[in-house]
Amino acid sequence: MAQYDITYRCGHEATVQNYGTNTHGERERKAVWYGTIDCPKCQAANTVKANKDAGLAALEGSEKQIAWAEDIRGKFMPMLDQERQGCADHGATAEQLAKIDTVLAWLRGQKSAAWWIDHRLSSHTALRAAGQAINGQGA
Repeated sequence: MAQYDITYRCGHEATVQNYGTNTHGERERKAVWYGTIDCPKCQAANTVKANKDAGLAALEGSEKQIAWAEDIRGKFMPMLDQERQGCADHGATAEQLAKIDTVLAWLRGQKSAAWWIDHRLSSHTALRAAGQAINGQGA
């Protein structure tokens, strides 16, 4: 283990601990890499802003749940939007796209941080749960 004083891209500074071997300078490369990213607090703030700008509902839950769920859906929703666009590009019918849009709208309105955490493992799990909720079968 080695400690490095680093300055993140956002300008914030921190001391980070790098673990693992350093046979080929891995620790130093990772310390340099930290300078190419924003600090965790700035990354979280950027994700919250992006989620809000994307029209996602404000989350409800504990502070820790909300922070975790913001990260989950910040990665998740853009991926689903891309998948929706891929369906449109590959000839999905208007009816199919309308069904997808209904599920995406439901997900955008999902306020429960716990729900996002419980369904974080895959887009397919969350989509199936959202579809069941929309159809009144429970999540």
